[in-house]
Formats: sequence, structure tokens, C-alpha cells
Amino acid sequence: LTGESWDYGKKGGVAFSNIFTAAHAPAWMQDRGKLWNAAEKAEESSRHKNRAQPAKEIMFGFADEISEAGKQAVLADVAAFLIDQGAAAVDANIHSPGKAGDHRNWHAHVMFPTRLCDGEKFIKKAAWQVQRAEGAKFAKALRKFIADRQNQQLVTEGKADAVRVEFKSFKARGEAKTPTQHMGVSKTNAIRKEK
Repeated sequence: LTGESWDYGKKGGVAFSNIFTAAHAPAWMQDRGKLWNAAEKAEESSRHKNRAQPAKEIMFGFADEISEAGKQAVLADVAAFLIDQGAAAVDANIHSPGKAGDHRNWHAHVMFPTRLCDGEKFIKKAAWQVQRAEGAKFAKALRKFIADRQNQQLVTEGKADAVRVEFKSFKARGEAKTPTQHMGVSKTNAIRKEK
């Protein structure tokens, strides 16, 4: 712990925010400050302190056609998937598109501690966290789940004919297209300033 604190309370663009917890998770994990301080502290005592990773973050985009309630339902199910994989708590947020960016850029930022919980505190890390092959399997299953769940929501909302979410690469689909490179916030903003 560094002793520093940050207040993101005034950060704009957050359309929805919730902490989802496993049935066996202690009540204190519903408190964002306590959750992340405990995750950091669990890593401090690790013998691999120099490689400590208190949390994993995933980010994914929503099909713009999905309603606000639908986006929240998809996010809740993604959190449930992560909890089924051993996450004790999932800090999940839906961000609205930035003012200068693409108006369809609804996306989720999801963080969860890397350690399992024994009902009171954080303990060892899950197999998918420490074993490379298990981690790759986990990542692929998660990407597939997110795509399938969004497609299911599109069907529920009667919009399946408008769009389909795909998690496979162009190569895996047998397409000759070249994927674009994600530039990140800084580079994107620099390009916008140039224009």
C-alpha cells in the first residue's frame, strides 16, 4: 500500500457501476475501498512481490444496438461467469462514449481480484491466473461467453438481424482481412488534436 488515495467520484462517462460478489464472499467486499486495499495487501505478503498482480482488468465493447438495460444484463452475466471461475468480487462498470469519439463506443471496464477467497480473506491464486495454458483457455472461454451473451441479448431484443458479435479472429474465420491495431487513449487523442 502506498498510502495514496484517489477519488474517481467526479469522473464522467460512467453510466453504470456495481460490485458483484460471490455467495461466499464477505460483506466488506461490497465496499470498493476495502476490496481493493485487501487485494493489494494480499499481494504485499506474496513471495513474488515484484511480480504481484492484485487484479485483472478486462474491457469489452457492447453492440451499440443493445439497450441500456440489456447492457446491464450482459454485464451482470459476465460478472456471474467470472464468479463461477473463482472471482470473489467483480467491480464492473459501463462507460458511455467520449464526447469527441465514436458515439457507438459503449464499453465495459471490469476488474476482479486475482486471488480466491476462503469466505473471510484472499488466499491463493486460481489455476488460470498462474498457469499459462489455463490462462489462455480462460481468456478464450471468456471472449466466447461475452460474444454469445451479447448475441443472446440481441435476440431477446429482436435485433439479431441487425448485428452479430464475433469473438474469433479474421484468420480463425478464414477471412483475409487485416485487423486494426488498438491505439489507446493517448494516441487517439493526439490524432484528434492534429485534425
